[in-house]
Amino acid sequence: MATDRDKIARLQYITTGATPQDIASEVALYLSGGGRWVQLRMKEHDDSMVEQTARMLLLPVHACGGVLIIDDRVEVAARVKADGVHLGRGDMPPGEARHMLGDAIIGVTANTEEDIKAAMEAGADYIGLGPMRHTATKKALAPILGIEGYARIMSAVKNAPPVVAIGGITPDDVAAIARTGVHGIAIGGAISHADDPCAATRRFVELTGLFE
Repeated sequence: MATDRDKIARLQYITTGATPQDIASEVALYLSGGGRWVQLRMKEHDDSMVEQTARMLLLPVHACGGVLIIDDRVEVAARVKADGVHLGRGDMPPGEARHMLGDAIIGVTANTEEDIKAAMEAGADYIGLGPMRHTATKKALAPILGIEGYARIMSAVKNAPPVVAIGGITPDDVAAIARTGVHGIAIGGAISHADDPCAATRRFVELTGLFE
């Protein structure tokens, strides 16, 4: 049950902080910079810590008209009434997540044309395609795609849900990525590790105009 493409943000932020307080601080700066889509990613923490953090984020994110997506933890997303989940390889199958979450947004990680087709068959609302290049924020990386990989895959896949590029993306990459036909970009460390995360967010928000 694919959602309206307009509901899938051109700029998506993936949290990088180690504690709930770190994450709340980085998300506050991102929201101040004009960002609206937040994916809470806490791979190293248990469900109770993820839930605690999600509840901290819901009010400020929704107060800005934003969207809160929970990485992996479908049960947590259901309990806190998050806007959706993002599922990687080895996570709950999208169909099972759909049964639990109803019309919530469901995103799926992909690295190949075949991955995208499988996500389409499973009813994913959007696809995180990557990585663009090596990124220190993810331990188990799939093969690097680069600009050429995005162009090849996007030309081969028709009628896909919104595809979002991810993985080590910098502002200098955005124009070339936009020309491949993807819907938008997902950013983590390029915002949270910037000298001025708020200004970095504003720059990425501005660059997403290239996707219109």
